[in-house]
Amino acid sequence: VNGQDYIALLPREEEAEEVFLYRFKELEDGEMELDNIEDDEEFEAVADVYDAMLDDMEFEDMMGADE
Repeated sequence: VNGQDYIALLPREEEAEEVFLYRFKELEDGEMELDNIEDDEEFEAVADVYDAMLDDMEFEDMMGADE
């Protein structure tokens, strides 16, 4: 979103319905840096993209099951 990378983290519990969204940056030394998304508008935009990605994956899974 707007040139920024993000990451979605899921809890280890299989039944968990929560998703944690963070800003993601890979540093020069190969380490990763995660930052909280504190702006509501930015968070909503990222959540919308994440939801759309899930919808696309579900659609692809359904279409693959029909073949």
